[in-house]
Amino acid sequence: CGTYRCAPGKQIGYKNGDKTKVYPDCCSHPICAD
Repeated sequence: CGTYRCAPGKQIGYKNGDKTKVYPDCCSHPICAD
């Protein structure tokens, strides 16, 4: 899984990946506002 960041001030949450699932559901990543 790659890592990425939201634009400053745009992160509205965080999704925890589910290691029992296949890509991309296994990935954890920030949730960004549009």
